[in-house]
Parts: sequence; structure tokens; C-alpha cells
Amino acid sequence: MNPKLEDYLVTRQVTKFKRLDYFALIALWLLVGVPALTFLLLPSTGGRPATFRSVSKNNLKQIGLATWGFHDEYNHFPVAPLNKKEHAPISWRTALLPYMEQTSLYKRYDFFTRWDSTANSSVVAASINEYRAPLAQVEGKLNGYGITTYEANSQVVRNDRLISKSDIPDGVSNTLMIGEINNAFPPWAEPDTQRNPAAGIGHGSRQFGGYNQSCCQFILVDGSVRCVSNNISLTTLQDLADPADGNVIPEF
Repeated sequence: MNPKLEDYLVTRQVTKFKRLDYFALIALWLLVGVPALTFLLLPSTGGRPATFRSVSKNNLKQIGLATWGFHDEYNHFPVAPLNKKEHAPISWRTALLPYMEQTSLYKRYDFFTRWDSTANSSVVAASINEYRAPLAQVEGKLNGYGITTYEANSQVVRNDRLISKSDIPDGVSNTLMIGEINNAFPPWAEPDTQRNPAAGIGHGSRQFGGYNQSCCQFILVDGSVRCVSNNISLTTLQDLADPADGNVIPEF
């Protein structure tokens, strides 16, 4: 903005407020200022839960699309079998970078060294919005590493063997793939951090858990997002976690 014009606008604004009656200013503060300050002091998760859930849901959808993009190219889900013997282990989230519009980060990643090596320090320090729920109390970085608030089902995204769509006889619409976590957030580039949904939904360091009191959002293998109740029976949750137990899953 032109400095002279900016000074003019500021001067007009100050002059305008000088004309206001003292008591009118107090009334204006009570009407607008106090409620606004109260809103700002409220925990973010309490003030805007619907917005947070919506953004997190969209993040999960993007991760789900990336997972299927990976599957279409390699005919299996990530992660460890992608590595050649001379490569260091990588995170499933690192494997998905090219499908998350993060190709530049992926190209800078050195697959011949550990994820936390000096060679990868600038890459793993990146904070990727799609890997992190928009919560005020969740910092974008931890000890210099970009963190994540999403984790994969360890029974589908495995480190020991390939899993493809054909290895899920229970059905892709009946198997959990990736979900929200609300505790012990790992760096997105750290390998072998998957969790087992069969451990229950809660606040444990190895559990999945959402950001409200009612449910935790998961993406199923078919790409759909479901808000799974915190009160779901452990048996049903175990069946949803296992891609090949053959059990009939009730409505959830």
C-alpha cells in the first residue's frame, strides 16, 4: 500500500474513535471484546470440533487415495517390501510421498541411510499438513522432526510381507487401513510405528484415538472414511483390524 495513503487511513480511523463516547467504548467492549476473548481462550478442540473433524477426514481421504495410487503401481500396499536389501527401512508415509504431491521431498530423501541421518535431516523436518490433524496442542515438529497424527493398521500395512487387495478376503469395506491417533505422535518419516486397532480406541501410546469424546476416524481399505465409536466392542474392532479372519462384522 502507498505509505501516504496508509497514513491517511490510519489517521482517519484514530480520529473516528476519538469521537466515540467513553461509555460507548465500554459497551462495545462488553458486547464484542469479552465474548471474542473468551472464544480465543477456549481450547481449540472445544471451540471448533466439527471443523477439525472435517479437515482430518479430508486428510484421511487424501492418504487413502495415495495408498491406492501406490497399490496400483506396485500391486501391494506399503511399506518394507518396497525396500531393496541395500536400502534402509522407511516409513509407509515416506513411501506415499510421491502420491501426496510431495515428490520434491521424496526425491531429496536418501534411501541408503537411516531416516534420522544427517543426510535426511532437512527432509524429515518438513511438516506435512496432510499428515497432521489441525490441533492447536499438536506442534508441527518434535525434536526437529515433522510429526504425524495418523497411523496405519499393522495387520494391513506390514513390515514383514507384502499385502495386496487379494490378501483381504474379508473385504476392503470391512477392514481398517489408517486412523487417527491422539497420543505419542511419531515423526512421519519414522518406520515401524504402525498400531494394531485390536488394542482398542483410547489414549494409549499404542492405541488409535480421535479428537472428540464420541469416535475415532478411520479410512477403510476401500477408501471410505468412518467415524468408529469409542464404545465399539473390542470383538468388532478386532474383526475390523484383521483382514482375513472370516468373521461376520456387525453394523458399526
